[in-house]
Amino acid sequence: FSSFGYAQGNWKKLDSPTDKLLRHVFFIDSTTGWSAGEDGIIFHTSNGGSNWEEQNSTVNTFIVALFFLNENLGWALTLRDTPPFGTTILKTTNSGSEWLAENYPEDNVFMNTIFFFDSLNGWIGGSKIAGTTDGGFTWVDASVDSGFVSNLPVLNFNFYNRQFGYACGGFIDFAGVVWRTIDFGLNWSSVGVSPDQIFDMFVFDSLNAITLSGDPEGFFGIGNIKTIDAGENWSLEVLPLFGLSFAIDFRTDTEGWSASGPKFLFTSDKGETWIEKTIADS
Repeated sequence: FSSFGYAQGNWKKLDSPTDKLLRHVFFIDSTTGWSAGEDGIIFHTSNGGSNWEEQNSTVNTFIVALFFLNENLGWALTLRDTPPFGTTILKTTNSGSEWLAENYPEDNVFMNTIFFFDSLNGWIGGSKIAGTTDGGFTWVDASVDSGFVSNLPVLNFNFYNRQFGYACGGFIDFAGVVWRTIDFGLNWSSVGVSPDQIFDMFVFDSLNAITLSGDPEGFFGIGNIKTIDAGENWSLEVLPLFGLSFAIDFRTDTEGWSASGPKFLFTSDKGETWIEKTIADS
């Protein structure tokens, strides 16, 4: 919703089309987007969220991820709550008017995020990292190092280009983890960068990236985590702010926002400093 956010302005509250929990939102431009969440609900808007139309996802389990390549082609993930437990991948080729459900080929594998470069080449992450070169018909496990935190859950992908990118995740009260690939995703190395999981990152360029991590119990401040050498090393600064950073994005080269529970975190200096921005109804 970057079109609604301004450093010195206000956030516009949109009426929800449902009383169910909506966990994810994905926009391909200022007008066209989707939201999804509880009970397999997926909604589509073509006017910037003023109106939403419910789509038939064909499932009634929680949608945990959304990704659209363009206005027609998209994917969603849901976790099955009856045997055989595992992940179901939803795919649409017509803006969500129809969704086709296919189970991930392994049971008891739980995926949290999906990302595609084009209609054929993409990545899926959660219990493991796997790639596809045929649009998701087949998936091949990537090689991940055997580090202490390497097998923790992957929650998101953030690529700089096809060759170089990051994944992030981890587990509460154990570690926040960043995985890095420099060879098109064939191999991934992992490093623990914080005490709690990381939900999202932002990649500025080939050298610089940033993420925020927090403490769910509220005992410790939010961690401002950065790399300036393409992920070789990471710095951690504990901010005098509390909460969890669920998403982070930059509207300009210097102006960034993070969704953190009932408030936003805001920076005007590329993440050097952050302040809290409350929303109208908290």
